[in-house]
Amino acid sequence: MALRVIAGSARNRVLAAPEGRETRPTGERVREAFFSMVQTRLPGSLFADLFAGSGAMGIEALSRGAAHAVFVDNASKALRVLRDNLKTAGVASRADVHHLDAPADLGRLHRPGNGYDIVFADPPYHFEHYEKLLEALGQYRLVAPDGLVAIEHTIRTEMPEKAGGFALEQTRRYGDSAMSIYLTETD
Repeated sequence: MALRVIAGSARNRVLAAPEGRETRPTGERVREAFFSMVQTRLPGSLFADLFAGSGAMGIEALSRGAAHAVFVDNASKALRVLRDNLKTAGVASRADVHHLDAPADLGRLHRPGNGYDIVFADPPYHFEHYEKLLEALGQYRLVAPDGLVAIEHTIRTEMPEKAGGFALEQTRRYGDSAMSIYLTETD
């Protein structure tokens, strides 16, 4: 399956997706909606792409002006495709790729300055540890105080209202997929 970068400096570059059913790339419609929502946060931002797969989300963020992106996945096959995609898009110099398991290994992820401005997570649909994921992001202070966490999931998934110091701000639906946006809780 081929994907294309929607906008920015790498616009229309074709990216590869790892073969098999383990990786399910975020659809173009969902990517466009997400980046329309966060476009004012992107310029100069630090972006984290968890369960990165092909890297399409982080590459799109870099293409649209993010200063740096970190990509995390635990599948060697996906990481090989992701590294090739970074080169194809011409953004490899502004990216770090980590072979880690989320949420278990997130403590090993480097936290830049105040944390990442935008964290996007697209775990496999059978994933059940959303609360643990949010708790790890909070425990290791991986998200900037004014940052956001976006998690893609099925519409049938019951997402936690609060976890790890984050509160559910909104959930948007796109066919069978949904995206839940979390912001840091305020006292």
